Amino acid sequence: MRRLHFLHFLPFLLCCFASLALAADPPAPTVTDFALFTHDGRLIRLSEQRDVPVVVLYSHAVGCPIVRQQLPELAALERELPGQVRVLLIDAAAGDERGEVGRELAELKSGLSVLMDDSQCVAEDLGYVRSGEAVVVTTADLRLRWRGPVDDRLGYGAQKPKANRAWLREAVDAVLAQQEPPTGQPAVKGCAYTFQQARDKHRPDYAKDIAPLLTRSCVDCHSDGGIGPFAMDGHKRVAGRSAAMREAILAKTMPPWHADPAHGRFANDRGLSPADVRTLVHWIEHGAVIGAGDDPLAKPRAPMAEWPLGPPDLIVDLPEQAIPATGTLPYRKASVSVALPKDRWVRAVDLRPSSPQVLHHAFAFLAGEQDEDQIEDIASRMTANQLERVRAEMKRRGISPEDIKKRQAGGNRQQGLTTFFASYVPGQQILPFPEGTGKRVPADPTFDFQLHYTTSGAAVVDRPRLGLYFHRQPPARELKVTSAFQMRLDIPPGARGVPAEAERPFQEAVRLFALSPHMHFRGESMRFTARLPNGKEELLLSVPDYRLDWQATYVLAKPKDLPAGTVIRVEGTYDNSPWNDANPDPGAQVRFGEQSSDEMFIGYLVYTPAAKPK
Repeated sequence: MRRLHFLHFLPFLLCCFASLALAADPPAPTVTDFALFTHDGRLIRLSEQRDVPVVVLYSHAVGCPIVRQQLPELAALERELPGQVRVLLIDAAAGDERGEVGRELAELKSGLSVLMDDSQCVAEDLGYVRSGEAVVVTTADLRLRWRGPVDDRLGYGAQKPKANRAWLREAVDAVLAQQEPPTGQPAVKGCAYTFQQARDKHRPDYAKDIAPLLTRSCVDCHSDGGIGPFAMDGHKRVAGRSAAMREAILAKTMPPWHADPAHGRFANDRGLSPADVRTLVHWIEHGAVIGAGDDPLAKPRAPMAEWPLGPPDLIVDLPEQAIPATGTLPYRKASVSVALPKDRWVRAVDLRPSSPQVLHHAFAFLAGEQDEDQIEDIASRMTANQLERVRAEMKRRGISPEDIKKRQAGGNRQQGLTTFFASYVPGQQILPFPEGTGKRVPADPTFDFQLHYTTSGAAVVDRPRLGLYFHRQPPARELKVTSAFQMRLDIPPGARGVPAEAERPFQEAVRLFALSPHMHFRGESMRFTARLPNGKEELLLSVPDYRLDWQATYVLAKPKDLPAGTVIRVEGTYDNSPWNDANPDPGAQVRFGEQSSDEMFIGYLVYTPAAKPK
């Protein structure tokens, strides 16, 4: 009887389960994280907008009549829901440039940010085909909750006095209230996008297009023993990591090149152009196939020489560094004294690890070396406690204030504040100093080293070494490193966009070769501007996405000659908020200090004076 009773109700139960299955909504699709440069040179990453629960992504195009009329409504939405909604405009219109975007925003008095989708890959991922479409995303999970028009007021060549439905506002209100957004929205009206290489038709070739691109920008780190988490040693390995590669490319976390391409050209640029991004992303989206022909990445590579420039004239061996398998490591320091009978001029340096998979970056300093032109500036920035110690020391020893200032400036406490001798970052190409230049090393020097290690899952011992290559004759010009720096830092808990700035005047004509920003984990951005004696300004370098983990020196593709009286202004910002994933303590009041939990603000400048050294 029980068996018959169950069978009697089975059709009814199946209908119920089927109804429940049909009633259950499918999960909202996930939006791939992305980062884009804005029209005014900032970098905005979608995953870093978690300070608001909802972001509206709106497809933009310069000159589109519908977009122009909807900008005030979008600005009002953000203004009326402070702390709840952020509106980001995404411009994927082929040919739109930052300058004209900025001019139109100024004309329309819009305070919104336009993100320039030069590769058009973000627009493709979001499914945009025209301007005027709004996409509502919840930032906690990057889920796409709704898409459609702002309202029904505007049409092609026609408009209503007032909208019947404010579709976007209804959708945002519903999502904020954790309710279902409206349905039945009409098709979006706007200006159709022209895709430069439409995804369905653009099928890059692995051997001709992909392998050379990876070799140029990625393989130096992604090789056996390199710091990359996997070796790009053939198609099989690359294809197996292609989904992760796509995510990293769209989010601009890889390759590690953080300069804004709109300002400056650099000899060591390892970044991806918009065309490069499009090529890699489309190849991955089409299945990352190998195609016909040989696999260029699988060909045996000649083993890298221990010293690419040949055997050094002098090798400085650092103490062995035991690196554990896991964990986060504080910066390490080491000092090595060298027996050198006389001063020497150096034409090249090569600071290198024996285990590159764990050394993330390193600096070498000549102990006590400082830029003499900066010493007075350092002294003027001393804190009250420092000055009190100076006065006590002066009274005890009966020496001059100038001597104390120099001793305070040259001490280890401010190591590297104004200069450095050599640096190491993964994948950097080792080159001699510019022709006719060199660095002076005094007799019997002591080198101080700062080493930043990361763990790799296996315990290793690293044996770093510094190789020096000597000139046979003194060079025509001394290659120097100076800086613009700021010690008066006071970053409030939880604050974003906290500004800092510093200047370095040049009283003599100089030739500038390279620039390098240095901050710690809360560093957000830095830019270098040359203010010439005639009042004109030139932006030399902008790094809107500064990362302590990638200490880069940006080598100018063409050295810059600067006249006497030029001032280099360095401006930057800090992010001490919980939304900065690298922040060690968002609740801390942060000031200047050497530890990575403190902050620094240094803009290094590599240059030669116009005059010959004496």
